[in-house]
Amino acid sequence: MVNEVERAFFESLKLPLILCSYRDGILRAEIVSDGLCEVARSPREEMLKSYNNDFFASAYPDDLIWLQHEAEKFLKGLTEFDCIYRYQRIEKNEYILLHAIAKWQTMSDGSKMILLSYNNMRNTRTSIGQWYTSTQDKENELLYTDKVAGIPNFSYLRQFADERIFDLRLADKRPVLIHLDVIAMHSYNSHYGYEEGDKLLKNIAAVIKEEFPDSMFGRGVDDHFAIITEITDKDLLCEKIEVLNSKVKKCALGKMEGIRAGIYEFEAGVDFMRGYDYSHQALKSIGHNRNVISRFYSRENDNKYWKEHYIIESFEKALEEEWIKIFYQPIMRSSTQKVATVEALARWIDPERGIISPGDFIPVL
Repeated sequence: MVNEVERAFFESLKLPLILCSYRDGILRAEIVSDGLCEVARSPREEMLKSYNNDFFASAYPDDLIWLQHEAEKFLKGLTEFDCIYRYQRIEKNEYILLHAIAKWQTMSDGSKMILLSYNNMRNTRTSIGQWYTSTQDKENELLYTDKVAGIPNFSYLRQFADERIFDLRLADKRPVLIHLDVIAMHSYNSHYGYEEGDKLLKNIAAVIKEEFPDSMFGRGVDDHFAIITEITDKDLLCEKIEVLNSKVKKCALGKMEGIRAGIYEFEAGVDFMRGYDYSHQALKSIGHNRNVISRFYSRENDNKYWKEHYIIESFEKALEEEWIKIFYQPIMRSSTQKVATVEALARWIDPERGIISPGDFIPVL
């Protein structure tokens, strides 16, 4: 239990924390520090009432289930509690990002209580961002900037894109990843020279900034670009990409096909790298269809992609293990009703996926 000296000490702390008791399967908030009252912008009595009514009532609904699950594992002694989640301030409909860490605390009387400390991640990220902006030196510039286009490179996106995606979700916006490919860029370089090719990439970067001014974007591998922005309407986004495509064509010397775009709207639990892979699959599904400029990722296309991937990866093994077998189908001569010849048909009989027809594996190979 907490004595008066300990209570006064913990309540006066400027660090955001709660001291909780846990007895007979009931978690109860006993002490709230001045620091947490300041972060939550709520009086201590209301904080205690809110926590003891429903400990995670102020958590963002999408974070609630896994947060409760992590808390249960901690209380059972199965794991540590170290979570980042969205917390709603009581005084107004505003969410902040909190990093919560729970530890068992031994009190002066020998009893065990739970010390739950918080860190306001938005303030931390803001200060880090200000520091990065004010101290951005040559080393950072080389590390995170594409030398040709003069925009963030893929290393930058890998490092910071997930934070941008989270911020969009925190603002109740729908994050989307647009994966752009400049069509036939190698041919353009061969025809006009690499200097003109570099100019085109710089111009494309400028056009992206013009059309998606509030987005995070960067250059991927070779002639690919990635844009992280919000989506309000699929048709409007596709129209915007068509405008982008028209402007890219005007930047080029002579005639060029422009760009193609694979689009992925982020689902819960999907990070940037997986989203980049999904958008790339959507881009590949366009193929050589010149009438399609952009396409959204779909589960159907995803299944097709992995089926084709499995065929390519497993073909040599299928030959070695004799999974691909020949079946002969007789062809009858109608005038004599006798077998005139036979047609050889290949069938891939896979131990995991069953029969794969030649109509599926021959076009892929």
